[in-house]
Amino acid sequence: MLLAIMGIKQIRSVLFYITCVFLMQVNASELNNDAIYERMADIMLENKLLRLELEAAVRNMGQQADRITNVEKQVDKIANLEEATEKIKTQTDKITNLRKATRKMKKQDERITKLEETVDKIENKANGITGIETAVLKLNTQVAKLENSTLKNEKAISGVKFLATDHDMKAAKEMDKESDRQRKTLNEANGEIQQLKTRTEKVESRQEKLQEKIDKESDHNTQTLNEASGKIQRLESRIVNVETRQRKRAAFTVYWPSRQSNGILKFSLVHLNEGYVYSKSTGKFTSPYAGIYGFTASIIETGRGDNRISCSIKKNGYNYIFMYSWQGEIDGTRATDGRGKATAAATLHLVKGDSVHVWCQSVTGTALYHSSFTGFLINPDP
Repeated sequence: MLLAIMGIKQIRSVLFYITCVFLMQVNASELNNDAIYERMADIMLENKLLRLELEAAVRNMGQQADRITNVEKQVDKIANLEEATEKIKTQTDKITNLRKATRKMKKQDERITKLEETVDKIENKANGITGIETAVLKLNTQVAKLENSTLKNEKAISGVKFLATDHDMKAAKEMDKESDRQRKTLNEANGEIQQLKTRTEKVESRQEKLQEKIDKESDHNTQTLNEASGKIQRLESRIVNVETRQRKRAAFTVYWPSRQSNGILKFSLVHLNEGYVYSKSTGKFTSPYAGIYGFTASIIETGRGDNRISCSIKKNGYNYIFMYSWQGEIDGTRATDGRGKATAAATLHLVKGDSVHVWCQSVTGTALYHSSFTGFLINPDP
């Protein structure tokens, strides 16, 4: 009954335990069935507990795997969101540029519309002139017909004069009256034709003047547009120059110098060296850009001698600004109280590669530790 409810692994454990018991070097009297059953029950309980712990561990591992999967999904979502954000920014920039281009196109469309309206007006006037010319042609045709009719009447009158009787002369007079009426009508038609010609000439003159005005306005608009384009290009160039100049930076402040045998002061301590323009090994500033630069040098001598100072700021090895101080003694007392001071400032235009440094004569004292040297870019060349 007991073996029926036990699993295969439990049966193997029991058999292994029994084997161990029988192989042990103990007396058979020490073993009894109750002890064996108790031991078997303990083993079965331990196996059950171990199985439960294993199942719990497997469930925990599954939950941890699910959590890791969820975290990975969230990371992927965040990456996708960042990519989408970058795309949105790019699209926003494109939309802004399109809006600017659209505004420019609208202005151009408005100008083109005005020009088209002017052209339409001119074409309408041209159509009116064509109608007038057509009317003139019709009137000319009528006049020709009247002239032909008049000639025929005159010929008939001439024939009647030779053959007519008193009765026929009355008819001839009637024909003369009719001829006079036709001549009058012809004269009126000629007057109307002349008026139409005059109006046509005035319209053509106005059309020419209007066309000249349109041409002038078009030339003016073209010139204005070209000037605006030129201004825009110049502004864009200035913006580029300003942005380029803003990126150019050069400045330094150094102190604690030592005078070399060649007179150059090498400042060993650096407060600022923007652009690495000052070299402690040479004691010189080297210009990285062409432009206007400002320099100041403050020389302080605190030695035991007369605190004499005779220095200068040099550009490319040539003196530019001098600094001089020598108080000596007054009534046997050092006038400087052990401190000689001299300061100089200079504004220079440098090209790329020019050098500036502080130089002192050999008569200058050597206790110059509190001296300093400063330089900076004021305005780069365009």
